[in-house]
Amino acid sequence: MPGVPQLPLPQGSRRRLRRFTLMIAAVAAVVVMMVAGFNAVVDPYGTVGTALFPTVTWTDRALKVYLVNNLSEPPDVVILGSSRAMKFEPEYIEEKTGAGGFNAAVSSGRPVDAWAFVN
Repeated sequence: MPGVPQLPLPQGSRRRLRRFTLMIAAVAAVVVMMVAGFNAVVDPYGTVGTALFPTVTWTDRALKVYLVNNLSEPPDVVILGSSRAMKFEPEYIEEKTGAGGFNAAVSSGRPVDAWAFVN
């Protein structure tokens, strides 16, 4: 660059600087690949599909579908909603009304979840 003074480097310094930079880049790449490999093997959120370890995510939608498909008789009352509605006990509804119930509330439940359970 014009106007920027260049300091003279001792003999071989450029080569050592280039080797140092390449070594740091190689070590960083190896560390990133090791972390990515570890995450792929452990797969804590179930995104890769290795299934070597249980995931840390709670798949309550699949569980609710399994439970509702295995009911002996259809419920009279279905509780729909988000995780706030999970607190409602179907036994309490049955105790007060005599109608059997099923709590189909799911975490982060949205209207599309309610539509899926109803249909």
